[in-house]
Amino acid sequence: MSSPLQPWSTPRDALHPPSADNPRVGWLISVLAHALLVLALTLGVQWHTSDPAGVSAELWSAVPQIAAEPLGQRDGQPDAAPPSSDQAEPTPPTPPAAQVEAAQQRAATQAAAQAAEKAAEKAAEKATEKAAEKAAAQKAAQKAAAEKAQEERDAELARERDQRAKDKAAKEKAAKEKADKAEKAAEEKAAKEKAAKEAQDAKDKADKAAKEKAAKEAAKEKAAQDKAEQAAKDKAEKTAKEKAAQEQARQAKAAAAARQDQLRRMAAQLGSPTGVAGANGPSGSTGTAQRSSGPSANYAGRIKAYIKPNIVQIDSIDGNPEAVVEVRCAPDGTIIGRRLTHASGNKDWDDTVLRAIDRTGKLPRDVDGRVPPTMEIHFKPRE
Repeated sequence: MSSPLQPWSTPRDALHPPSADNPRVGWLISVLAHALLVLALTLGVQWHTSDPAGVSAELWSAVPQIAAEPLGQRDGQPDAAPPSSDQAEPTPPTPPAAQVEAAQQRAATQAAAQAAEKAAEKAAEKATEKAAEKAAAQKAAQKAAAEKAQEERDAELARERDQRAKDKAAKEKAAKEKADKAEKAAEEKAAKEKAAKEAQDAKDKADKAAKEKAAKEAAKEKAAQDKAEQAAKDKAEKTAKEKAAQEQARQAKAAAAARQDQLRRMAAQLGSPTGVAGANGPSGSTGTAQRSSGPSANYAGRIKAYIKPNIVQIDSIDGNPEAVVEVRCAPDGTIIGRRLTHASGNKDWDDTVLRAIDRTGKLPRDVDGRVPPTMEIHFKPRE
C-alpha cells in the first residue's frame, strides 16, 4: 500500500540478483570438472609409436544376386559346375590379439570417460544442489528482508497515517478554533454595531425630543409672548373700554335717574303712585323696574355660538374639560371684564377660552334689546 503523499519505494538490495557468499567454491568446482574431463580424454586417446598391424576382412553382399554368364560359354566352352548346396559357408577369421587389446583399451577408456562424466555429473549435481540450496537460502533471506521491509513500510505507512490523522485533527481543531474566533468576533462586532445603533437611535430620539421640546418651548414662549402682547393690548383695550363703559354707565345712570325722576313726576301727575310708566312687566307684578333684568331662554346659546368661532386650539386636548367664565358687559354689549370662576384642569383650554372671549370684544343684545351686565358662560371642547 503506497502513501498518497510519498511514492512507494523499494530498497535497491531487494532488486539485485543473489550474489555468492564465497566465489572460491564455484571456481574450485569448475576446475575439478575440467580436470576430470581432461583425464577422460587422455585415457580415451592412445598414442602409439609403432604402425598398427594389418587387418583382413571378408566382404559379403547384403542382398543375394544372380551371377552373370561365364565369358567362355559364349565361345562353346562348357558351363562351370554350379556350386553345391552342401558346400559350407566360410567362417569369419579370428581377430588378432592386438585388436582385442585395442578394443579392451577402448572399452576401458570409455568406462573411465563414463565414470568421469558420472563423477562430473554428480559433482555438478552437488554443486547445483548446493547452489539451489544457497539460492533458496538467499531467496528466503530476500523474502525475509522483503517481508521485513514490507513490515517497515507498513509501520511507516501506519505512522504516516497516524501523523496525517493527527495533522488533520490539528488542522480541524485549528479551523474550528478559527471559526469560533471568527464567529465570536462577528457576534462581538454585531453586538457593538447594535449597541452603537441603539446609542445612535437613543441620541437621535433624544435630539428629536430635545428639538420637539425646544420647538414646544419656543411655541410656548411665542404663545406666551403673543399672550403677553395680547394681554397688554387687551388690557389697554379693556382699560379704554372700561373707561368708556364707565363713562357710558355714568351717562346712562344719569339719564336713567333723570328719566326715573321724569317718570315719577309724570306718574304723580297721573295719580299712579305705585306703577312705572312704560313698564313691560305682567299684571300684578310687584317689581319697580321698567323691564325684567333676566336674559331670554336661548340667549346663552347665542352667546356661545357668537364666541365659539374665536376659539383656536393650538394642541389637542384630552377628554372634555369644562371651563366656567364670568363675563361683565357694558349696556351696549361691549365686554369690559372676564374672570375664570371654575378651572377645567387644563390650563391650555382655560387660556384658549379666555383669548376667544377677548377676541370677541362685544356680545349681541338679547331679544329685549339689552345685554345682561354679568353672565356666567360654560365652555367645553366637544359640545
